[in-house]
Amino acid sequence: MLEFRNVHLSYGKKPLLVDLNLSVGPGETATIVGENGAGKTSILRSIFDDKIISSGSVFIENSNNNEITPIIRSQKISVLFAKNPIAKEITTRDILKFSLSQRCMGPQEIKKSFDEATRVFRIEKMLDLRVHELSEGMLQRAMIARTFCLDTPIIYLDEPTTYLDIKSQVEIADIISEIVIKKSKSLIINTHNSLWVKRFSKNIYQIKDKRIIKSNIEELNLF
Repeated sequence: MLEFRNVHLSYGKKPLLVDLNLSVGPGETATIVGENGAGKTSILRSIFDDKIISSGSVFIENSNNNEITPIIRSQKISVLFAKNPIAKEITTRDILKFSLSQRCMGPQEIKKSFDEATRVFRIEKMLDLRVHELSEGMLQRAMIARTFCLDTPIIYLDEPTTYLDIKSQVEIADIISEIVIKKSKSLIINTHNSLWVKRFSKNIYQIKDKRIIKSNIEELNLF
């Protein structure tokens, strides 16, 4: 479970979000929508940088985030950032293998997670391609596969549909939806993609006037 309790975010003296209350339990997905600059990515960043939290608390698996070490946090939550600077010469295989090596997993667990992610997200044919040989859409698919192969209980995706064509957006949305339910993951998605908002519409939160409020498809007027 990932929970924000009465969190206020600010950059210096400039308030960004106030009274942020949001909870995502196992098997649940929360979709956060808002205009560019509204604060979607800042919510994600607050998990790793408490300097932008002026008050309130973030809880990961019922533990105060301030009391969790970075190593423990990395075992609890996996993140796909909207911008992912990746060395051009490494392969897709390297991307997954390096990330898995940071987890507290044995060799057999690592192999199982690697094999499952490559199969489920259908990236087998690009494993030995270097980053500079991948299209932006192929790289995005690989980064999504990397995020899920870590098999943490909480997953946070920031604008995951960037660079993906419509067919890939639909395919990956279906894959992720199945994983969340089957493996009881807690998932948060920052997105402005109407297709994904509709697909993950059970728990929609909209950022408006520096507040995050529960919303729905009809109120968003996306379609």
